[in-house]
Amino acid sequence: MQAEALILDLGGVLIDIDYGKTIEAMSRIGGVDFQPLFSQAEQVGLFSDYECGRIQTPEFRVGLRRYMRLSPTDQELDTAWNAMVGHFPVGRLDTVRRMAERMPVFLLSNINTLHEKAIQELHAGRPDEQDYERLFNGVYFSHRIGFRKPDPAAFKLILDEQGLQASSTIFIDDSIQHVLAAQSLGLRAFWLDLASGKTLEGFLFQ
Repeated sequence: MQAEALILDLGGVLIDIDYGKTIEAMSRIGGVDFQPLFSQAEQVGLFSDYECGRIQTPEFRVGLRRYMRLSPTDQELDTAWNAMVGHFPVGRLDTVRRMAERMPVFLLSNINTLHEKAIQELHAGRPDEQDYERLFNGVYFSHRIGFRKPDPAAFKLILDEQGLQASSTIFIDDSIQHVLAAQSLGLRAFWLDLASGKTLEGFLFQ
């Protein structure tokens, strides 16, 4: 695959995630069905504010408790919120290494402080994975940069800082709305449709 650079999403592309686990865990500790509250909280900006770094973890916990009948501890909330975070599948980081030999590879993810910490802790005991960020030429996490996909500013920040041409930069994400936003800016953006059984390895090295 010929290109100047590659931008990858994290959750769903590089690392396994299961939103259902967090919904189940939050429902259990909060005493309410958390499924509809995901969209409700999103509408008032709780999740986007947290992912863009506009609020910090203590404020996020307070916000979550507003939607609950029970009052879980901070640790219970953190554990439930992080339940969705999985591992890097075997060989996934090798795929990044292989691509990094061909072109600069960047990471762009909508992620918050608790999830970033959870990922770091999951891989802290594995020397081959604990410094996974070092595999990338640049890491752009939404809570660090203040922008969240599909906001065009998130893509423009990488292009401008790295001096990349959109037309020669590949972007891969598992959310179609992010792909469409990237395409509108001229990036060669591709949707990794997980429901179809596609994998990053298969997409890049087919």
